[in-house]
Amino acid sequence: MKMKKSRGFTLIEVLVPILIVVLAVIGLLTSFVMGRVHVAISRHRILALNAIRGKLEEVKSLGYDALNHYSPNPETESYLVLDGGQNEESETDDLTCTRTTQVTDNDGDGALEVTVTVTWQERVLSGDQIYTENLYTIVAPTRLTNR
Repeated sequence: MKMKKSRGFTLIEVLVPILIVVLAVIGLLTSFVMGRVHVAISRHRILALNAIRGKLEEVKSLGYDALNHYSPNPETESYLVLDGGQNEESETDDLTCTRTTQVTDNDGDGALEVTVTVTWQERVLSGDQIYTENLYTIVAPTRLTNR
């Protein structure tokens, strides 16, 4: 008796390509999820840096004499909400943070260092994580000399 040759696939031959496709899809989905998380963190970082720059400009506009007696020092604004601007009705793009402004004369030369720090909490896949951004500038007294 002759045996007929089977023209189908074995179970292993079917399962191996399915496993490869499933692993590829899982990898792609993980990449998309992590990409969305990083985009949200980047958007919030930009909002924080814009809030810092705005506060630095506001403080610098006071002038050296007003900064020399800046009070309260440090100034802290808690629960500051920065609008993400994506959708006016959606609060998911908004950032709730704490902004601290500090004026110091660290080396005693009369030049004041203005430091603005923004701290916020971000929900990421591994749990909540705290992010901090800060910038500083130096404000020196204006000295007019006659030539």
